[in-house]
Order: sequence, then C-alpha cells, then structure tokens
Amino acid sequence: MNCKSKTIYKTVAENIKYYREAKGMTISDLAQKTGYTKDFITKLEAAIYTKKCTITVVYNIAIALGIKIDLLLIDDKK
Repeated sequence: MNCKSKTIYKTVAENIKYYREAKGMTISDLAQKTGYTKDFITKLEAAIYTKKCTITVVYNIAIALGIKIDLLLIDDKK
C-alpha cells in the first residue's frame, strides 16, 4: 500500500458513518446500541481512534447496525 492509499481505519470510519446514516441512526442511537459513548463513536467515524478500533469494536458496531462485519472492512460498499 502506498502513501496515497486509504488506511483500513479510514475505510472502517467511512463505512461506520455510511451504514449508520443509511439505517437512519444518529451517533447517539449507535452509542446507545453499542454501549460506547457518543464521543467514542464520533472519534471512530473521524478515524481518530486507530489504536482503540479493535476487531471487537468493529464487530459490536456491525451487530448494532445489523450488518455483516465485512461490510465495514471493504472499500466498495456503494
């Protein structure tokens, strides 16, 4: 991967936001469904929390969104 390529964190961040909005959920809704704070979700969607973005976090968010985890990991969702 060259320096122009997106990081997996950026891909996951964009996908979380995309699917959250597609489901008509607010950040508060997703925070409540996952048990994470609004601040945490906001920072995940901004790709700020790269070290805290574990596979468990991604899995829990996928469950809360009602989607397969792989949809948060791929770059061709649209």
